[in-house]
This record gives sequence, structure tokens and C-alpha cells, in this order.
Amino acid sequence: MYRGQALGALGASLGRAMPGLFAAGLGACNVLLAARFLPEAPGVALADREGASGRRGAVSRVLLHPREPMARWVWTYALAMGAFQGGTAVLSLLLASRFGLTARTVGWVYLFTGAVAVVARALLLGRAVERLGELRLW
Repeated sequence: MYRGQALGALGASLGRAMPGLFAAGLGACNVLLAARFLPEAPGVALADREGASGRRGAVSRVLLHPREPMARWVWTYALAMGAFQGGTAVLSLLLASRFGLTARTVGWVYLFTGAVAVVARALLLGRAVERLGELRLW
């Protein structure tokens, strides 16, 4: 969740270009690991016309019928993720202006909040889903 910002803070202490180099290196590792360990689905060609039109149909259904239940889930998820990502960027600016945190220190705030989120998910979320069910919890 917040690992990138913590690595960015670590990189910033090693030099101005290091956060970008860390990000590029992690991206390259992701590509290599995905190519190595994620097998192609059996019998599915990359340019499978039926699958491509099916995806286009699903996207156009969400766009053309936004009040349908599944489309509402998609829109809610997209808006929530956009707000979360925007909040992450703005929080860095707020911490810098209000508390004087720098690129070297702000990442540790993200590391701490990420650790709290992991603990909450590991210890609380599973039990809450079992007790209330996903739909009620949502």
C-alpha cells in the first residue's frame, strides 16, 4: 500500500535521483516476475476477438447504463480509488507545509500508516467479513 513512499524516502536519503531509480527498478522487477511466474491462460490468444469484444461490451455497458447495480459497484470503486490516490499525493504536501517533513522523512509516515493498515486487515477485516458478510460490511 504505502511501500513506494517508504522506499522513496529511503531513496531520497541516498540522492535526488534515487526515488525514480527505485521506482524504475521495481517496475522492471514486476515485469520480469510476471513474465516468469504468471502463465498464459490455456487456449487464449492475446488478440482473441471474442474476449476483446466482451471486454468492450462490459465497459460500454458500465458507461451507458450507470444505474445498474454492477455499474454502480464499478463507479464506486473507481471514484474511491481515485480519491484515495489523490489523498495520498495531497497528504505529502500537507505534511511538508504543516509539519516541515521532507522527501526524506514523509515516507516514514506512509510506512507507519501502511503497517497499521496491514495489521487492521490481518486482524480485523477477516473477522468483520465473517461476522457481517461482505455486502453488509461494504
